[in-house]
Amino acid sequence: MLEKYKKAICALTPSAQAAVVGALGLPDYPGALFEMLEACGYHQSDVVLVLLRGGTKECLSGAEALLGRPITRCPPGLRSRPVTLGFQAGVDWLMSIIDQAGLPDARRFVKVTPNYQLPTTDSWGRYRLLRVGMTVGQFLARGGRRRDVLEWQREGKVVLSS
Repeated sequence: MLEKYKKAICALTPSAQAAVVGALGLPDYPGALFEMLEACGYHQSDVVLVLLRGGTKECLSGAEALLGRPITRCPPGLRSRPVTLGFQAGVDWLMSIIDQAGLPDARRFVKVTPNYQLPTTDSWGRYRLLRVGMTVGQFLARGGRRRDVLEWQREGKVVLSS
């Protein structure tokens, strides 16, 4: 570890030092944290990552002192997508949870044709959610739209039970 980080590491609050010692598994020697980190071969980036995982204001200010610039938390840049689980056990579990919620539309998809939508459209992603045996309520809970169901049913792409 570079000597220029010694001042910032020594200035860490006791709770931030305890977080670093606990996360890295270092022996507790009061006042000698920098020397212990250097002896064990840890670098500034290791300490910053541990402090960021600490989640407290003291840890955040210590990470900012080590980096030399403020850390800002920005909102995510991408919209969230509906949860889709890629394994059958997860899908069965999710369907059972949705069934227990007592959703109003219990009609099931009896026939679903292969996805005919363009891959660049949002409806393509919603059509991928469809499975034979899934209820309309489950489809809506996963992020589908009632308008899509009506349109696909009118086009004959899906068939619903009565």
